[in-house]
Amino acid sequence: MPLRSVGLLLGLGLLATSGAAQTTASRYQFAASTDTFTPLTGGTPVPAILRNNTVSGSLPIGFTFTFGGVGYTNFQVSSNGLLGFGGNLSTVGAELSNTLTSSQLTGGSLPALAPFWTDLYGDSSKGASAQYALSGTAPARVLTMEWLDYYDVNGDAARYISFQVKLYEASGRIDYIYRRGPINEATDATIGLKAADGSFLSLTNAGSAPAVSSTTSYNRLIRPVTGQVYTFTPVTTPLAATPALAAAEVQVFPNPAQTSLAVWVPAVAGANEVRATLCNSLGQKVRTQVTALPGAGARLTLPTADLAAGIYSLRLQAGSATLTKQVMLSH
Repeated sequence: MPLRSVGLLLGLGLLATSGAAQTTASRYQFAASTDTFTPLTGGTPVPAILRNNTVSGSLPIGFTFTFGGVGYTNFQVSSNGLLGFGGNLSTVGAELSNTLTSSQLTGGSLPALAPFWTDLYGDSSKGASAQYALSGTAPARVLTMEWLDYYDVNGDAARYISFQVKLYEASGRIDYIYRRGPINEATDATIGLKAADGSFLSLTNAGSAPAVSSTTSYNRLIRPVTGQVYTFTPVTTPLAATPALAAAEVQVFPNPAQTSLAVWVPAVAGANEVRATLCNSLGQKVRTQVTALPGAGARLTLPTADLAAGIYSLRLQAGSATLTKQVMLSH
């Protein structure tokens, strides 16, 4: 089901390069949207986290997932709403301890994702479950990890919250999606992510259009509403461009775009036309336009009103010169 954007914000850490060591920090764009929470069926159970303050063993992602410039093939999960790519994920979850600046979430616990980090308990006798599943085909597979009907240890409500983490092979995108339980209790959760070097992004609230902070960790967040989606997409450096199609000379506006995206391309020696291709986060082509490229340059307009909100890649080719720019769509 396509995402329906209800807010887009930019969260920036430090730039991670594909050849970097694990200590390299992360740089991610953040977006808030809505979608349907669909519980997993037929996934692989993770019974180890159906207890209090526990961490699973190493679990297979099913593909190489790149986070912070480093590729990972395995992950761990905590009963307290953490997913880690390191070998020693923290079990901490007690109130006021679950901050992204905590000394208890360092070293081997990193890097880590915090879809809903607090003191949680999955009680199978009350219907709770934990499982993961791989979907799609290479190179566009998706790993989904699910915590279903967990409750807050500081309260007593069964089916307090359910949430999923989705990891996208093609783009490195990360989605968090939520379903609220029927009981309204106060909570003290942290939502965000933390890179191997300790840099982080923390949501300032759990609403429909939160900001993200790279300096303050917020750990008193309430439960997001059912269907709320929070997305973190890595900012990639543009593909190598020849001097004939310099990034500084190509203009893309507006960005974010709503109903259409305009592109100005300067003249390129030896090229008489320019091809613009817009791809979604899975690398699938959703728009292609070819126009003449005279000596004065050319302007293209790509309609986008019917496309889902999110992060897209715009690839331009004029003769042998190519350039890729990242764009955002919002509605």
